[in-house]
Amino acid sequence: MENVKLHEDLNFETLEIERVHGAGDLDKECIEISVNENCDLKGFLLGVTPKLHRWQYPSHIETAIWLPVLDLKKGNELLIWTKEGIDTDVNNTSRWQLFIGHNEALWGQGNSPILFEIRRYVAYVPGEDGIPKVVSGGNFDSHKEDDAAGKA
Repeated sequence: MENVKLHEDLNFETLEIERVHGAGDLDKECIEISVNENCDLKGFLLGVTPKLHRWQYPSHIETAIWLPVLDLKKGNELLIWTKEGIDTDVNNTSRWQLFIGHNEALWGQGNSPILFEIRRYVAYVPGEDGIPKVVSGGNFDSHKEDDAAGKA
């Protein structure tokens, strides 16, 4: 059997992590992501997991970062920097740079980035007394008009 990179074996429909640059060095650390379909970045979550190997699944997520509202087009490139900075559109909407704002590198120490596409979610919001009371839902699936909160 031929050796291939992990992402060539799998079907990534929307976004694909291409590589991590400068892992462990806060000033150089960023994740390069290619955009395979038009999408809104708000429907994605970037996580930090212990180093993943070819057929292992993460046992936990150490950090989870909701990505911002940003309309991306097929063929765009996205760089997500760990450090602080100002989000920019480098090539007039074809190459975006976003900054997470951490003061420590995330991808050194054997950690791997993991990207989740979130079509719907439900979150429990604490009431005034601290007890969860309100159910809040989101719907990021552009193909469906229903709201997750309505199903909760």
